[in-house]
Amino acid sequence: MTTTHKHLTDNEMRGFAAEMLEAWNTHDIDAILTHLHPDVVWTEPTLEAPAHGKEAVRAVLKNSFTAFPDFHVPTEDFEVYVDAKMQSAITTWTFTGTMSGPLDTGVPATGKAVRIRGASQARYRDGLVSEHTYYYDGLE
Repeated sequence: MTTTHKHLTDNEMRGFAAEMLEAWNTHDIDAILTHLHPDVVWTEPTLEAPAHGKEAVRAVLKNSFTAFPDFHVPTEDFEVYVDAKMQSAITTWTFTGTMSGPLDTGVPATGKAVRIRGASQARYRDGLVSEHTYYYDGLE
């Protein structure tokens, strides 16, 4: 694979975040994966260890959308803060959904609606997300 060393601009990172939000809200796993570097590292508080690579992230996303089939991030609760020089972006968001399916970690479906505030950091390499880290209270 040829490395492009693409450096994203501020506007490109904002557009990237908007595309990711749309993909999350439509549960389009393939669209999310197109934004990720092949060797992406995906970290979430509910994972025992970070997911490495697109196929591992696919499994995480499938699990999330199975557990929360009405998963949604309202656009009015989504803010993006970028640093083009560092090729990094922070997003703040609110996730809403009803846990009507189990999680792979052994947590059974609760049937309860949740509303969780959090943030995530995306680091970019070659024009794609190479690291994605979520910060939220998984017990909320």
